[in-house]
Amino acid sequence: MATSYWLPTVNMLPSLVELHLPSCRLTMLPLTLPSINFTSLLVLDLSKNKFTSTIPPWLFNLTELEMLDLTNNNLTGKLLDSLGYLKSLRYLDLSYNSFQGSIPKSIGNLTSLEEFDLAWNQMSGIILESLGEFSSLVSLDIYGNTWEGAITEPHFAKLGGLRRSMVSVTFLNHLNLSYNNLSGKIPTGNQFQTFVDPSIYEGNASLSRCPLPIGCQDNKEAPQIPSGDGGEDDDSKLEKLQFIISMVIGFCAGFWGVFRTFAMKRF
Repeated sequence: MATSYWLPTVNMLPSLVELHLPSCRLTMLPLTLPSINFTSLLVLDLSKNKFTSTIPPWLFNLTELEMLDLTNNNLTGKLLDSLGYLKSLRYLDLSYNSFQGSIPKSIGNLTSLEEFDLAWNQMSGIILESLGEFSSLVSLDIYGNTWEGAITEPHFAKLGGLRRSMVSVTFLNHLNLSYNNLSGKIPTGNQFQTFVDPSIYEGNASLSRCPLPIGCQDNKEAPQIPSGDGGEDDDSKLEKLQFIISMVIGFCAGFWGVFRTFAMKRF
């Protein structure tokens, strides 16, 4: 299939359910189609090609899509509100492109989404409350952008997606917020208690609280060192050690006596 005519060819396959074209060196991603005939498509994988355009509007007519993988291209522009039309999406990978701007509010329509990867783009702004609509989300990668905003609890009413919404998502098992411009303290409620790997928060110079080292210094719940009143002194510990040693020696001596008697009777 010629790289510049792949889309018209695909458009002649109305019963097509899956299309996998990764690493095909495709450069042309036409922005328009007179009509779109492959609307039964469930899986579209165009990853690791050489597209340099924006996401074409016709793609948002593929409303049956469950998987969309556009990673490792050089796609540009802003993510459009039309992204919210793809309500059947379960897997969305837009990582390693050059998308700009903020996440559209319509992202909240993707309530079936389980995996969302937007890493290493040029996205900016605050993390939207709409992310909290992802009740089925299990994996979220938004690192390597320039997200901003404090994530301390008083800001969640405005910032939304990182605490008030995401913390209530108790199924989330993978999270990476590294290399952004986030600030404040890392939330500790619900799901965040399981995210103890410091690498998923690194690269946010103003972010603090354990598991980050800078936060551990401020931890007010650090275990207290027992006072001398409730502890054992050295003499008590020495007496216990002597008692244990004497018990071991006595056991060995008794065992040897029994063994010796048995051996003498036998021979």
